[in-house]
Amino acid sequence: MSLIGLPSPKELGNERDWNKAVAKVKQDAGQFMAALQKALQASAEGVTWFAPGQLLVIGDAARHEQAARILAQLADPNAKPKAALATLHAKTSKRAAERKERVEKLGQSRRVLEVAEALDEFSWRLLAAACGGELDVEALTELQIAWKADETRKLLDGQGAGLALRSAWAVTTAARTLAGQTELAALAAAARTQVRPAADKAVAAIQTRPQDASAMVAAVYAALAVDQADLRASVLAALPRETPAGSPLAVALVVARGLLNEATAVDGGQLAKLATAGGVVGEDATVLLAMACRRAGGDAWAAFRGQMGELLGQQPLPGHVVVLVNRLSGAVPGLGRL
Repeated sequence: MSLIGLPSPKELGNERDWNKAVAKVKQDAGQFMAALQKALQASAEGVTWFAPGQLLVIGDAARHEQAARILAQLADPNAKPKAALATLHAKTSKRAAERKERVEKLGQSRRVLEVAEALDEFSWRLLAAACGGELDVEALTELQIAWKADETRKLLDGQGAGLALRSAWAVTTAARTLAGQTELAALAAAARTQVRPAADKAVAAIQTRPQDASAMVAAVYAALAVDQADLRASVLAALPRETPAGSPLAVALVVARGLLNEATAVDGGQLAKLATAGGVVGEDATVLLAMACRRAGGDAWAAFRGQMGELLGQQPLPGHVVVLVNRLSGAVPGLGRL
């Protein structure tokens, strides 16, 4: 129905008078509905408009099947419907042909967005549950589906690479935390393999744009997800030596060093100062700072815990991110491999 139900601006003759345009649309919609009701031998109450481009059919299964066949005919340029539908078909089939490519592109974009939302929500949810010693089966299932989808490959090839790299890191950390969960381990292994080309691109991006905070965060996720010494070393080598104090880049730089350096080389004092200074905003910065402070332990972790209530309470964060950060106070085996 969205392809064939209503006239296009071209059909309206680029009518600029709003009232006249509405009148033409109503007339066309009325003709469409009258022909459809006649073909279905239905009353105005049995077949009617539900919303623009949406049809409401009230009846048994046979009537719904008949309506589906008629709509398919009206959209098919090669179909030859009879009687009242023949005249209507000339317009509707042309509409379907003209709108098909745009609708397909919109559908593809919608599917990419749905997969991106799944990687975003369920990665945090899976990791939060794992830090509590539990496997969230629903989150695991949704991520298994998402990581098999072609749309994830599109995200990795484009601007969504950072989100997919974060998901791969979250799945990998969850798998290490819940050792023995075979399906989770298999998903983590598959994700790490899948993101390696994107990880290399993330490293190249930070090498060419060392002052780009988003590129730095993506490179950190890449190094943590793939977990290979050469990749970590490449990211560390590409990090700028200095950044403007108080900038998002300064936060990203301290956190990156805290997560990628060997544990003995982590500057806990810098992390503690960052935790107490404020200005850490966003789920990525908040979680990664928490992870880095938890990994450093001592004064860094004490400083973060002292500011945690304020840090979590003064910004809008997803619920699972809040749960995750709070659960870092417990025993989290996966942290030992960060």
